[in-house]
Amino acid sequence: MATKAENFKNRVLARGQTVTLYSFTAYASGDYVNPDWNAPDPEDPDYPDSGTAPGPSYGDAQSVQAMVQPVQEGESLVRTTWGEEVKVSLKAYFPYDVTVAHRDRITYGGVNHLVVGIGEWYDEGDLVFSKVLLKEEVA
Repeated sequence: MATKAENFKNRVLARGQTVTLYSFTAYASGDYVNPDWNAPDPEDPDYPDSGTAPGPSYGDAQSVQAMVQPVQEGESLVRTTWGEEVKVSLKAYFPYDVTVAHRDRITYGGVNHLVVGIGEWYDEGDLVFSKVLLKEEVA
């Protein structure tokens, strides 16, 4: 008899959507990074002259399956683990064997999203799926 985790994974493989997952690896680095918000500060005198803001680093692209849905009105505002209140546009449900973390980048429908919230659902101590809240990334 299949477990709930296996049943969910099979359902995602049969009816889910393909997304591209990029695991967050590091913040931007350099003398021009503001340590309070871990992002480049264009006002810093050491900011690169190129005008392009160096951003965080991500790992290689991974193609994975998930169940992706728009969020409901009551779910659209969330507070991230780093204390920022953001508006999310999508939620995605990933099977137990897909590792997703805060600040990862997920591309779906040609649009980049950032992981800003994660919830996990367990059955008798075993992870069944992760519910991931996604904020559209603004270029």
